[in-house]
Amino acid sequence: MGIAQSTHSKSQRLCKKCQDTVSVFRSRRPQDEDFKITHFGPLIDLLPECPLCQFIRQVVEPEVEQSPPEPSLEDTRSEPVKRYAVYPDIRHPWKVFCVEYAGFIRGCIGLLGPDNYALIIRQSHELAGLPCSPKVPLEPLQHLISSSDQRVSISLIRKWLLECEKNHGRACNSRETWYPTRTGSMYADQLKETLLIDVVENRLVSASLSQRYIALSYVWGKANVFQTKKANRSYLGRQGALSTEQSQLSQTIRDAMELVKALGERYLWVDALCIVQDDASQKHDLIERMHEIYDAAMATIVALSGRDADSGLPGLRARSRQAQRSIERANLQFIAFPPPLLEEIKASYWESRAWTLQERMLSRKLIYFSASQVHFQCQKCVKSEVAVSSMRTDESRTTNTISMELSPDTDLSPLTDQWVRCRNIGETRPLFFPVYSRLVQQYTMRNLSHEADILNAFSGIMMHLQNCYGGKFFSGLPEASFDLALLWVSGKGQRRKTDFPTWSWTSWVGGVSYIHGWPIMTRKLEFYYPVVSVGKFVLESEDGSTELEPKVSWEKRLGFLGRGQVTPGMDVGQCFSKRRILLTFEAWVKVAREFTIDEKVIYVRGASSVAHPIIDPQGRHCGMIFSAEGEPIPVLKDGHFAFALISVNDRCEPLLHEPSGNIIKIYDENHFSPHYGTANTLLIKFSGVVAKRVTVAQIQHSCWLSNNPQLMMVQLE
Repeated sequence: MGIAQSTHSKSQRLCKKCQDTVSVFRSRRPQDEDFKITHFGPLIDLLPECPLCQFIRQVVEPEVEQSPPEPSLEDTRSEPVKRYAVYPDIRHPWKVFCVEYAGFIRGCIGLLGPDNYALIIRQSHELAGLPCSPKVPLEPLQHLISSSDQRVSISLIRKWLLECEKNHGRACNSRETWYPTRTGSMYADQLKETLLIDVVENRLVSASLSQRYIALSYVWGKANVFQTKKANRSYLGRQGALSTEQSQLSQTIRDAMELVKALGERYLWVDALCIVQDDASQKHDLIERMHEIYDAAMATIVALSGRDADSGLPGLRARSRQAQRSIERANLQFIAFPPPLLEEIKASYWESRAWTLQERMLSRKLIYFSASQVHFQCQKCVKSEVAVSSMRTDESRTTNTISMELSPDTDLSPLTDQWVRCRNIGETRPLFFPVYSRLVQQYTMRNLSHEADILNAFSGIMMHLQNCYGGKFFSGLPEASFDLALLWVSGKGQRRKTDFPTWSWTSWVGGVSYIHGWPIMTRKLEFYYPVVSVGKFVLESEDGSTELEPKVSWEKRLGFLGRGQVTPGMDVGQCFSKRRILLTFEAWVKVAREFTIDEKVIYVRGASSVAHPIIDPQGRHCGMIFSAEGEPIPVLKDGHFAFALISVNDRCEPLLHEPSGNIIKIYDENHFSPHYGTANTLLIKFSGVVAKRVTVAQIQHSCWLSNNPQLMMVQLE
């Protein structure tokens, strides 16, 4: 909604809360007592007769017009009611207010003035060279807000790219990246050729990844996407072929081609056109090379808005993005501007798709096109068209942009050598499994159109981790921490995939996680891992077998096998395959028929699943068993279930809490010492000689030993 649609009726009065907000803006330099939350409460508290209240509500829910909110907007279940809050931005307290809802910043409201227009007006780049000063006339500023032609500044994007190339060094711009392959290792300029779009000659060309090119990350959705096939591959290589077929190309791809050309670049990589879609061999090869393609790209364009390939890149074409919302009250003009990049990513359909995780994580530089503005992210910083509360002004800037520095642990940090810091073995030791487990949790929460792609869409990340740490992956589980990786727990609304082994998280649809407790970090920042109880895992498939030994050297135990090392066994491609892989190992096993599972539901801090207390044969609370919320509780008395010991935590004591919020223990302290440790086991169900993995159970270690487990071979399918 632009200024022409803003609220202007002078007869509408502001409510008391909004009057307090305006007084803070009017004060220009608020006293300490003004740094308070001027608005707070459920959405229903925003008054329909107050224009500023409705303006705030439109920032919270941009798609909702000025009709009063319905009570159904609030969460009326047992969960806390979601609330909004309006408070001064501490960096620009008398110019900008943050609007928060349900714990996230949804946008900001700024007071338009001649000395702060660069902070709050997206199109301020059109006044390049005009200083922020009280003497600046407001007339040109009004035009910037109300103009229907709200286009992106190509020169601004070009400047971001050039500044990064000039100032950020190898972290953002290195072309000397080492890649593992099936036949050894090589650098980017030695990799096999791929197809690229030549945006000057409008055709497909074969080129090495050492060529300077830009990649595109977007969602296909339900759009009818024009694709390269065997039948048209030769034709699309002719000069001007893509111009002839321009009407067939999706809007996002057309916009990306125009952007690349406008930036002065020549080549673009897009999956729909640069992969021959009906060539199974080439498609499989390129899926395994996604880490190469996005890492080697000079930058990646991200189509953050919309739900399909026809959504385009807002701001590249005339009238392709809306003007900023504004409202004038008490001789003050308020402008709404977008939330931080992270909030826009979280709210996007693009972020919900499984394939886009590795595209974001593996890219060195990203240019995000949201519905409201353009952001630039590299390994060092984030830049945006307008200010947001989490960003600081870059004092050295010469254009009206806002920048922030990235820390390695922020959710915006991409999966690069800088983030995982794999160059230095001293820094690597504690990082591998936390990095891996976090990625698995993020990835499995996303959606796939085809369940068979569960490994394909994660293969780029696995290959990158293999590049950094060595070792291999087997059905998504890393060789270096295989015993830890077996201990995943499933979240809400899962269902089993029959094409993947039950011991792998790939066999479940939906979110999985690794519970708090492995590995353990002390206050001295020392890491303790569970003591492995299995001497050797054997993985067998129709292609061969591989032996994994968890009790190996310290470096291997913590995930660093060495750059370039390739362990014997299955081929890289087979490691990612969904072929049936039988897992065999010798373990201490206890038949579960003497134990019972309490139906009482408890929630584990740090896990996405729920747990139930385990009761031992003497009727004592001896541990907990995890399950997906809503899944039926296993009936252990039927004799087919057993616990198989994987490892022992000698320091782990997870905190549990009931829905009421009461803290409870993993086991009964009247009978078991809380410092004795826990046995990390897999609950398995036998069907003849072969068993299936059911879930994870933790049992107090002394209780486990007192129930006389037996050493036996276990085969999991």
